[in-house]
Formats: sequence, C-alpha cells, structure tokens
Amino acid sequence: KYDKHGNCLGGEPIQISFGLIYPPVALKMRKDRHSGKFYITGQIDDIPNESILYFNNIEISHEMFLGCFSSTGHLLWQLQDTVSQYAAYFGGRPAIDNQGNIYLAGGPSINSDYFNGFSIDTYGPVVLKIDSTGHNVWGRKSNTNLELTQPMGITLNGNEVVITGQGGYLQWIGDTATIQSSPNEAFNVFIARFNAATGALIKMDT
Repeated sequence: KYDKHGNCLGGEPIQISFGLIYPPVALKMRKDRHSGKFYITGQIDDIPNESILYFNNIEISHEMFLGCFSSTGHLLWQLQDTVSQYAAYFGGRPAIDNQGNIYLAGGPSINSDYFNGFSIDTYGPVVLKIDSTGHNVWGRKSNTNLELTQPMGITLNGNEVVITGQGGYLQWIGDTATIQSSPNEAFNVFIARFNAATGALIKMDT
C-alpha cells in the first residue's frame, strides 16, 4: 500500500507462487474496500507440461480462474473452469459492488466448458456475477462468429455492469440486439450494459 506521494505504507504477502522464473501469467487484482479481501484473476499462456501458477499450493492449471484472499493474504477459495490448455481468460480487473459481489467478463475458446457450474457452450464473451462466498448469482453468454470478439474491461456504474471490448458479430443469448461489422471492415469497439441485480441486457452499442 502506498500513499498519494508514493511512500510505502506497508504490505501483506499473498499466498501465490510460480513454477517458472518468468511465468507467462498476467494477473489482475481488485481489493474490496469494505471487507479488505483481495480478488485475483487473469490469463495464463499455455506451456505444455509446465506447472505455472499456484494459489496456496493449489495448482491453477486452467485459464479462467478466480482466487479470493483474506485481508492478510490467505487463500479463502479459488475457482477454475473445467477445460485446460485453451486460451480462455478473464479480461480486465474484477469489479466489486458494495455488497461484496464480484463481476467478471471473459471469453472461452472452446464451446464446451464450465465455470463454477455455469455452462459455456458458445464461443462468445461471458459475464458472471459471483457472491463473496464463491457462488454464482447469474451469468450471461453470447454468440459470435469470431473468437476475437473479446471483452477487455469491466466496471460498475450505479446499478449497471458495463463491459467493453472488440469484435465483429455479437449477440447475447436470450436477447435480439446484435452488433455486426461489415465485410472487410475492422473490428468494432463495443459497450454492453447489464442490470447488476438480474443480468438483463440494458443496451449494447458500438
């Protein structure tokens, strides 16, 4: 922790270790300002037969993962998807509301995966709301014609969850709203807004 002048005020070791000297891991952290808990997710680049990342000696061998750590850095729980060695990920830092719920946006690269019991049977982006004990509240998945339709960031705005990213065609399952690039056109930047309580799509724009 640092003050506004850049002076170190102290820190806590977190129960994370690596199996490689230069691990190909991009970790992203968010601290719950109310509970003091830390939430860590990110992306792992596959290296066959190499153990890369550990949360308190638990191997993180799948690309979609979330770890919850206490205010003193001890692992409370961790979640991973069920399919390993595919370039799935969660984009951006987790978002946390005042009740301690966690919001994640990510993308699979295989249409037969599960994350914490949520079925991911499409190639498109997913958005998840998970409570502070690690249980799913709701999840949304989408259809796309391009694996590169990817959410890159997620935030909260009042009672809305907002994600942004890049892509071509995108439609959320259960909704009719779509975005679509024209042939030979570069990717669009999209913004999708969801009701934080229910997961209902409010609007999607490019």
